[in-house]
Amino acid sequence: MPLSDFAIEVVKRAISLSGESEYLFPSFPMIKRDGNSDRPVIPTAANTALRKIIDNSGFENITPHDFRETAAEGMMFLGVPEPHVGAVLNHTNTTVTPRHYARLQYEKEKRVALVRWSNHLETLIKQSPLE
Repeated sequence: MPLSDFAIEVVKRAISLSGESEYLFPSFPMIKRDGNSDRPVIPTAANTALRKIIDNSGFENITPHDFRETAAEGMMFLGVPEPHVGAVLNHTNTTVTPRHYARLQYEKEKRVALVRWSNHLETLIKQSPLE
């Protein structure tokens, strides 16, 4: 999946925060029996952290999937065509033509969509009173 400049900045920040770890997102240092404390974050950590944020937000009936839906609707609001949004979301088109003949991956279109969405988010973040 292509990364926008804003996403690359987030990754660079994560690298600077990961210290001496070989992992971009290391787990908290917990010494294992083998003495190794440098481990990757567990696969469920992001979902668990997001769930805690949602639970502490004061909002009700929000799920992690709502963020995916917001991104999809936001990209379409910004003029990204639905097939390109679907490609970003890794949806498969099961109609005959794309399934058997047109196997486009939409790499360029996904990049355009994600850069457009990233620029929009960056603008919102910069306008936020929390920034």
